[in-house]
Amino acid sequence: MNNLVRCSYTETRSRGVASPMANFIDEPTRGDGTSWKLEKQNFNKPPHFHEPTIEELKTHLQEQGREESTHDSFLKNSIEAVRAPAKLELLLRRPGKGLFAQKYKNGAQLCWMSGFWCGSLELEDNEGIEETYPRWSLSVLVGDFYKTGAKQIREAIITSHGDKAYGQWKRAVLEDKKGRTEVLDAIAHTCGKRKKFAIGFTTSDSSKRLLKAHGIRVDEDWTFLYPHYKGDWKPVRNPYTETKNHSG
Repeated sequence: MNNLVRCSYTETRSRGVASPMANFIDEPTRGDGTSWKLEKQNFNKPPHFHEPTIEELKTHLQEQGREESTHDSFLKNSIEAVRAPAKLELLLRRPGKGLFAQKYKNGAQLCWMSGFWCGSLELEDNEGIEETYPRWSLSVLVGDFYKTGAKQIREAIITSHGDKAYGQWKRAVLEDKKGRTEVLDAIAHTCGKRKKFAIGFTTSDSSKRLLKAHGIRVDEDWTFLYPHYKGDWKPVRNPYTETKNHSG
């Protein structure tokens, strides 16, 4: 799993990732990106595929001196401040159709946006695509910005608009199956082309339930996104039905 085809800026730009009207705000935002066509290629699970244990993952990160920075990277995003829009209609406004991609953080992070969902993959820094396990995450649209922290999102919306509005927003997000699976497919495809799989980290119980419902491996607080997941996400039930009785 250590062979990597490096993704250069020029190579990605030709696929429509870099926008000449790039957003001055260096985070995924409603309306960002240019159209990104998802290839139909899927990836078979290798016959002798080895899923790393948590101990193996932690040992690897410790040997690279990156365990603490990896934790910090994920936790920083999950506790960032969230502001709900002042008007409820702006919170519930559905995004335009289509899958779009754009780079952030000086090209170190590639994000795919579709509907209410955004999937990200660390790319060209030493702790991203050059790392044995590139990092991935999911975020959801709150007003005009895609955010990660389930607790912070819930508190911001309830504070501004109340429990009923939070329930309306959450249902709209969770029922956006097309947006969710498109960004997951984009991450899995990009990892597969580079013979990698990605790791994530979350302490949110609601996030863990959602990922498990889609067949994504969750072990302790770590998540693993494998290329062979592409096109085979497994929510047996509507995720809204699965999570509506839980907070977060």
